[in-house]
Amino acid sequence: MQGNQIKKDAAGAVIHNDINNYPLLNIPMIISEENGMIYEVLSAGFHTNDAVAIITTDSFATTRLNAPIVTVKNNDSSIQAYRLPLELEHWVLSCMRAASTGENPFPCKVAFGIIDTKFHIVFRQKEAISFEIKHLYYHFS
Repeated sequence: MQGNQIKKDAAGAVIHNDINNYPLLNIPMIISEENGMIYEVLSAGFHTNDAVAIITTDSFATTRLNAPIVTVKNNDSSIQAYRLPLELEHWVLSCMRAASTGENPFPCKVAFGIIDTKFHIVFRQKEAISFEIKHLYYHFS
């Protein structure tokens, strides 16, 4: 019965029971920070489920209880939750921490990209965002 239930988050995006049902957010390889893919991000958080999930990404599988996700308003005005790479969980935690102190960075246009082996995330809209989360760079291997 629980598998047939449809849940939605506050923005209206469908929340799945299985993390693998979320599409991955397209984060392109870029030449410079200015070339990042810009998304209108409404929220960031973690997908949680009572069961341990096996998350698969390009022939890699890991067991997780929580997985990072973002809710995005697409160009056609539809609202969709997307899975983020596991390497961005600290970015999500930083955003959640900022929100808990009254500095919610969302909704906001956010540019995502990969230069060499670093994730580049730049908030493009809100000026009131604290510097710690405004420009974040993450290494991955």
